[in-house]
Amino acid sequence: MNKKTQSETLRTINQERKNKKDAIIFGAMALALLIINVVLFTILL
Repeated sequence: MNKKTQSETLRTINQERKNKKDAIIFGAMALALLIINVVLFTILL
């Protein structure tokens, strides 16, 4: 297998994986903020 082609393919896969990871992290942060708000609201009541 051509080394350059292999590394380019890996780079593309890594980029897609990074984008997916960023989306998951963003979703997790939004969910965490929502949970924190609910907990604080419950405590303050």
